[in-house]
Amino acid sequence: NAGLNYGTSHYTGQISLFVVPNPDKLKECYDEVMHQISLWSSPDYYTDGQLADARAILLRNDSYAKEKPSSLPSQLSYMWCSTSLNYYTDLTDNYQKVGRADISRYIANYITGKPMVSGIIIKPELSKQYNVPSFFVAK
Repeated sequence: NAGLNYGTSHYTGQISLFVVPNPDKLKECYDEVMHQISLWSSPDYYTDGQLADARAILLRNDSYAKEKPSSLPSQLSYMWCSTSLNYYTDLTDNYQKVGRADISRYIANYITGKPMVSGIIIKPELSKQYNVPSFFVAK
């Protein structure tokens, strides 16, 4: 299981990558995640079709989120407090305008060569068994 998220806020927003690896392949998973992050700035990392799919997913997710009227006040108040009301009302339309240049600029400004914080939650005996401190260290 893996997920990537950008937390929208007015001035800052955390970029979160969450991975649940196969315990028998912790090092391989860690190495591959770091490798994939290093490839994000490559122009051919994703296709135009994948970008179109991502836009469609964001559009569907927005529709699903608005299907439950009881959740709208919390969605609206969160966005109003963390960004602005206009940001919230224009968000879905703006997602549809994101292009390769926008993504490249975002990666260059906020990911490539930037400091990161990482952590791992694991039972001590598994950490010892797989020698996690040998590869999951501050760089």
